[in-house]
Amino acid sequence: MTKGEATRVPVRVEISKIDQSNRLRQLDPAWVEVIAASMKEKGQTTPVDIRPDKHGKYEFSLVTGGHRTAAALLIGETHIDAVVAPMNELEARLFEIDENLIRHELNALDRAAFLAERKIVYETLNPETKAGVAGGKARQGSASLMFSFAEDAATRTNLSPKTIQRAVQIYSKLSPDIRTKIASCDLVHREGELYALSRLSHKEQSKVLSLMTRAKDPAQSVRAAIAIASGHAISVDPDEAQLKKLLDAWNRASAKARRAFLKSIEKKDAAQ
Repeated sequence: MTKGEATRVPVRVEISKIDQSNRLRQLDPAWVEVIAASMKEKGQTTPVDIRPDKHGKYEFSLVTGGHRTAAALLIGETHIDAVVAPMNELEARLFEIDENLIRHELNALDRAAFLAERKIVYETLNPETKAGVAGGKARQGSASLMFSFAEDAATRTNLSPKTIQRAVQIYSKLSPDIRTKIASCDLVHREGELYALSRLSHKEQSKVLSLMTRAKDPAQSVRAAIAIASGHAISVDPDEAQLKKLLDAWNRASAKARRAFLKSIEKKDAAQ
């Protein structure tokens, strides 16, 4: 636990006094609309996290709650419930990452990005945990007192160390250009396909992604795209094709349509 986590003070603060720049995650307009609708109906149920950071016109910096803040502004609120914690910049970044990782709305690529960033921040805050240093201290009998990055992240996020290591590999092995392109297509949700793509060279990644996102007869998987590129046809799994269509429809749907769809599923499950 950081010192900031231990001394959290609840406040109601003017949104214009909070610096919202330098965020790891881009706002999802559809998700902002969903939260705004909930806020309008029930009010704000979860405060945002901020830290003192007086510079220019701002008094605070936002640590977590970008979507909640945007939702509050969308429904005309000028103030927001928050908790203030005296964190430094690195502690705040780690807190932001962990708060996002335990939320369910992260897609596979976002989760990989947060975990890759968490590794950098964690090792900066805890240089003794880096593999080389920890290995040296292990011979002195003190390595057992430290957590590796994956072990520490696992205790805070409820993800397994293997899942965490795999996510970091996905993000670090995909080229920046490929990550940008993936962010705007349904592949962003498919962790298994992202992992398969990350195991290819950057040149192969580009070719495979082009085949998977082309307008006519797109490849349904990395494996299928590789087969097409090598001149071999591959049969399409009907279930996989249907799943892709469902994901495409969900990504195109408005926030209102998504809420209606989820309610209809809940009613159907309750009736069974």
